[in-house]
Amino acid sequence: MPTPRENDMFKRLGRRRRALVDTRVVCKSVFRAIFAVCPGLLDITNNAKNISFYALSSALMN
Repeated sequence: MPTPRENDMFKRLGRRRRALVDTRVVCKSVFRAIFAVCPGLLDITNNAKNISFYALSSALMN
């Protein structure tokens, strides 16, 4: 008997959620490392939602 379609959908969603959680853990560890080296960085940017701040952090992650 084949598995119900809903089971396949939940499996895909579970994998996607796990991937998102793993990415979040990596991002948090990178931010911790950045702020350990440059504790005043957030004060300089004035706003953590600043686009240039995200560009900098993503460049450092790669």
